[in-house]
Amino acid sequence: MRNILIFILFLAAFPAINGCFNPFFPETGLPPQVESSPERTVQQLKYAYEQRDVYAFEKLIYSTEEYSSYIQISDDYTSELTNISSFALDLLKIDTIFAPNNFWSPNRYYYELSWEQERKIHEKMFNRSNEIVFLSAFAAGETLYETSGTDTVSALVRTYPSQIRIKYAGEEFIADITGQIFAMKKENDIWKIWKWIELN
Repeated sequence: MRNILIFILFLAAFPAINGCFNPFFPETGLPPQVESSPERTVQQLKYAYEQRDVYAFEKLIYSTEEYSSYIQISDDYTSELTNISSFALDLLKIDTIFAPNNFWSPNRYYYELSWEQERKIHEKMFNRSNEIVFLSAFAAGETLYETSGTDTVSALVRTYPSQIRIKYAGEEFIADITGQIFAMKKENDIWKIWKWIELN
């Protein structure tokens, strides 16, 4: 018993001698940082939506100057475009921007929105909504990476189909999220959204 007491007293006095380690009072500091990944960025986007936080959303954008989002043209989606018809929207083929892949059909036209237009849409939606909830998991699925030498420079991330519920002015709206593709780039080793492609 006496030996145990001497050992405990030695351990308590050891930090004063060594100045580094104390088993009774471990060092405090910032929690370990979770490594960034495209999947984690999608989860942070989900969080920004559910918190209705336009600033958290903006922090996920790689560059507001380079950002564009693309809305696919389809007969079923035409009525939805009336909500953003006040914007002057350009038509283009996104095949000219991204390397060929199997995430979307080639030679399809998309409406292009700038960051200013995207931010206005989200700011209005977040400010006017009472609640935004994903009814089924909104998560990253297949991811295609582009490398340069040994460095991964960009990624295309397709999300799983999901569903979102928005409560606004006493009414409830439920929308299917059939296809989202995020083109991401790294900024200081943090994956951020460079382009956003919405498939319908």
